Amino acid sequence: MQGQPRGAVILSRRDVGPYPHVRASFQLDAPSATAEIVFLARDEDEHYFVRTVPGRLLLGKVIGGEETLLAEGRTASCDSPGEYVLEVQTRMARRDERGPVWFLNADRVPPVLRLSARLCPAQGPAPRWTVSVVDDPVLPGKRGEPYWHPDPFATSSARHPFGPHCGWREAPGVRWTALECSSHPPKPPQCRALEPCLRIATGARGGCWLALGDLTGDGKPDFVVARNDNQAVTALTAYASDGTELWRWGEGGRADIAYDVPATVHDLDGDGHAEVLASIRGFIIALDGRTGTEKARFPLPKGLEVADCLIIANLRGGPRAADLLVKSRYDHLWACDDRLNVLWEWHGNTGHHPTVRDTDGDGRDEVLCGYALIDHDGKVLWELPLPDHADTTRLVRMEPGGPVRAVLGCGGGSEMVIASLTGEILHHPQPPLTDFHFQTISVGDIRPDLRGCEMIVDDGWARPGRAQLALFDSQARRIGTYYSAYQRFARLVEWGGSARIVMPADGVIVDGRGKLIARFADPPPFGGPGAESPMARIADIDSDGQDEVILYNAEEIVVYHSPEQGAGTPPAPIDEPERLCSFTYY
Repeated sequence: MQGQPRGAVILSRRDVGPYPHVRASFQLDAPSATAEIVFLARDEDEHYFVRTVPGRLLLGKVIGGEETLLAEGRTASCDSPGEYVLEVQTRMARRDERGPVWFLNADRVPPVLRLSARLCPAQGPAPRWTVSVVDDPVLPGKRGEPYWHPDPFATSSARHPFGPHCGWREAPGVRWTALECSSHPPKPPQCRALEPCLRIATGARGGCWLALGDLTGDGKPDFVVARNDNQAVTALTAYASDGTELWRWGEGGRADIAYDVPATVHDLDGDGHAEVLASIRGFIIALDGRTGTEKARFPLPKGLEVADCLIIANLRGGPRAADLLVKSRYDHLWACDDRLNVLWEWHGNTGHHPTVRDTDGDGRDEVLCGYALIDHDGKVLWELPLPDHADTTRLVRMEPGGPVRAVLGCGGGSEMVIASLTGEILHHPQPPLTDFHFQTISVGDIRPDLRGCEMIVDDGWARPGRAQLALFDSQARRIGTYYSAYQRFARLVEWGGSARIVMPADGVIVDGRGKLIARFADPPPFGGPGAESPMARIADIDSDGQDEVILYNAEEIVVYHSPEQGAGTPPAPIDEPERLCSFTYY
């Protein structure tokens, strides 16, 4: 690079901090000499630099001895011998190349930085910042590595190559006379701490799949924890809404999950009491929700060893939902009645978890499975030629009173679309996000100042050290990014008149502009027992009209009340909230 000096780096100030402000004074003896200060330095091979060359000011970084120029600006200083000041400041950036960014856990997730530099005579007034640039000091790890670990920089190829030191580079014609350094980290945002209102120790019976439903008949959702063996349910433990253990079924299995676990709560037989439905190998079993005793056992459709997931639907147009959808992992869907008699089946690209909703008002549910919308009788209404498979399927209104739309996340295909009920693609991100895995999409009124609903979408195969939860508007335009310790399992909760974002790994609730609304006190720890924990569910546990946030891992369930308890009429719910009985991680 032009002007690159060859002298040694001298680190005269150490441990300045992560947001240094450096002011270096030097005597220039030759107009053509190059002055350079280094900051956020680990050593001579890992640092940022600001460098003077005739008429210009350069700002760049060195990683592994390789130099990269980030920005340059013109300057009239340093055109004659004399005393000069070279200055740089480092701040947390509020935007990256795609728009607003929010770092809510800066101790674990180093933020993107805004670097600004200027040069002036020692006795003259300080000019405006000559050059400024946003840069990411983190080298993200490779996709597919264990990105949910508490310290991705120790468990993956992710790197933060820089350090807290400052100094200068020796060069002919430059004599350094002073180096002033300080660090001005942003003040941690203040917010209320939410104390748990209920804590259930699940211990050796714990699992990372939590089904909710009224088992006791008191109108309040109760808890059912499932353990599994490669998705086949092996053990279930039920707890009342106050945390009292109700019953146990089965033994063994694993707490960890890799996909949805086929266990749910629903009154399938219509006797007025909910059953716990679960897929074991070869069968769907129905347990009495009050006692855990087996009421019925139905063979799975031929060719299906274990249901990939369970979806409750109303396909026959009865007064209540009494049908069941089961599927293989990726290529076969069966629609069954309440005795597991097959009504119809479909072979196709099923994706992970179908969504059902009565979209045409005939009293029967349509099924959005993979990229196909299927009528209640199995007739395919349309199918879109989208890439890979559907990680997310949603049938929602994107604005109050508006038409129902199909929202599809094509995780492995790095695509997301909003389609009409006739199969016309209306919106998708532009320009395409080729490095984003659209895993789970949640829809709600996250930004009341914008028209329609917004979507939070997690990058399902994030690069370690740079997990992202992206915010999109109702037309799939990206309007912000939350950088998280781990972006999976974020949920929306209706608190304070709008949809808030629950980020379990970071232990916080935030709004649509990155403002912290609350922190969870003593939550299940990130990276604790169970795969990718903690997880979250949203439900009105105490039937007071306000949803609670439920955080859980393989050892405990922790419930938090809304900070707006008793603050007035609860807000209107998110359109077509996920049915408790058809919960999905996708």
